[in-house]
Amino acid sequence: MNKQLTFLLFILLTACNTSKVKTVSSKPIVDKQLCDSLSKSIETAYQNKSDEGLTAFLDNWNESISNKNESLIKSQIEKDIYAIYKELFKPNTISTICESYFDNAFYENENFFIIQSGVRYDIENERTEEINIDSLPSIWDFRPKIEIDNAKILYLTIDYEKVLTDFLNNNSLKPKSKNLVDNINAKPERYKREDFLETKLKIFPWHWGKNWHLATHPEIEIVYFSSNRKKANVGYRIEYSSWNAEFMKKNGRWTIINIEQTGYE
Repeated sequence: MNKQLTFLLFILLTACNTSKVKTVSSKPIVDKQLCDSLSKSIETAYQNKSDEGLTAFLDNWNESISNKNESLIKSQIEKDIYAIYKELFKPNTISTICESYFDNAFYENENFFIIQSGVRYDIENERTEEINIDSLPSIWDFRPKIEIDNAKILYLTIDYEKVLTDFLNNNSLKPKSKNLVDNINAKPERYKREDFLETKLKIFPWHWGKNWHLATHPEIEIVYFSSNRKKANVGYRIEYSSWNAEFMKKNGRWTIINIEQTGYE
């Protein structure tokens, strides 16, 4: 059977299944007033080249947003995603989830770790059509309890994501020199801002566009469950490399049974 025919049959079969995956939680709406206040705080720290100001910004973030009480989560799929994430999220021993492609010094001496704002998921044979990954259902307000020795956990809400992205992409400052050559040779403003944040955080610019990878890696891009939800393929990234972890649920616990690299930007 040729590939085109196989693909057509797949579409027809999935189209016959009328059940749909329901989004467990809706994407939050940005709090403009809060964002304005946070933006002013971090911009002031940057303009003053204040290490103390940046630390205060991050400490306030840590203290103002805590982990979710997972005993109150009612959705089983949300519970499963929390369990999978906590099994995979090992920044201090990152070599164990990337076949030693990166060594454990990758996040060495980091004092702050950022947890991604949400996790996309899908379930085998429960979609009526092929759709873009960005339109898949997601778990938002994602705040698993993570404990790492000598480190503070920061939960990347929509507000903090906007504030940091806008801060990093702020190119509105006027050139310091009237000399064109000096301005061409000067380090772009966005990378000066990245350097400022990276005194406390490990972040990465996208290869294309003006977005940033703000969350600590591994960052899950999708959890793809089997139809009986006893297995899952988890796509995740570490820096610019892509990986897949096969999970199996046995006796109520999710464990990794295989890891392989799937790509590199």
